[in-house]
Amino acid sequence: KEQIIESYQNGDFERLTVIFTSYDELARQHLSHTGMAIYFDKEIFDIYLVCLGKNHGAKIASKMRRSVPKEWKKG
Repeated sequence: KEQIIESYQNGDFERLTVIFTSYDELARQHLSHTGMAIYFDKEIFDIYLVCLGKNHGAKIASKMRRSVPKEWKKG
């Protein structure tokens, strides 16, 4: 988590893309099969969405954000 936050604060989106590669593949596959995102940490998920938007456009990032139930986002 510290590496992700540090990379985000430094604007190192190339490193973040590498870090999120496996997660992105799983998250998008899960979204297409279940209609829900894989969600585990709000701060990391928010950074992931920024990277997703930069790499694949705002439309997919918005779809991923909407696929997380609101009660999961608390905390």
